[in-house]
Formats: sequence, C-alpha cells, structure tokens
Amino acid sequence: RKSIMAQPTTRIGLAGLAVMGQNLALNIAEKGFPISVYNRTTSKVDETVERAKKEGNLPVYGYHDPEAFVHSIQKPRVIIMLVKAGAPVDQTIKTLSAYMEKERKRWLNWVCSTLGWEFQVVRKVLEMVPL
Repeated sequence: RKSIMAQPTTRIGLAGLAVMGQNLALNIAEKGFPISVYNRTTSKVDETVERAKKEGNLPVYGYHDPEAFVHSIQKPRVIIMLVKAGAPVDQTIKTLSAYMEKERKRWLNWVCSTLGWEFQVVRKVLEMVPL
C-alpha cells in the first residue's frame, strides 16, 4: 500500500476516520493547519481526501501506509487517535508506534476520543512504546 500522492510534512496527524475523525480532520484543515490522515480501511482515507477537495481544497493529506503516515508528521510527532475503545486502540498504538522514534528525546502524543479510556490509553502507550 502506498500513500495517495507525495505530500508535504505536516505538524499534526489523525488516525481514525469514522464520522468524528473525518470531521475533526476537516475542521483542523479548514482552520489553516495542514493535517496527515490515516485509517486501517483505506477507502476512508480516500473519502476524506476527496471531501477535503470538495470543501475548498483543504490541506488534508491521506496515507494508506502507516509508516508513510507517521513519517509525514514533523518531529515531535503529534497524532490524534480517534478509534473505537478497546482492541482497536491497542492495534492502532501497536501499528503506529512501530514507526515512531524510540529515543527518550522524542515525544509521543496520543489523544483518545472515548471518554473514560484516556488513562488506559496513556498506560498502554507507556507499556507498548519504550520512551
């Protein structure tokens, strides 16, 4: 799988393009912040990029490949994660963290949309990703 096209580096990435994730990505882009987006289901990436074009050629850059997605974000990498609570959180963290830097000088930022899971997500990140 490859990224849709060559894109510039962004300051923000968003993983999880269901209704809330797609709308947040478009809202961030509409406010003038270029954003990289990724979803396990690649059709969601294509749909989001197409919607961004239709809504004013917004700076939304889609990636089908998790490695390309992570590397499209400037360091320190900030990734907003909007995925269903539970196993999808674990899977997304595991998939994306494989391409994150392991040195302590790097920061890994995750935001989870599901209320009540924030502390569990932070704990899981600390367990899964050597900082």
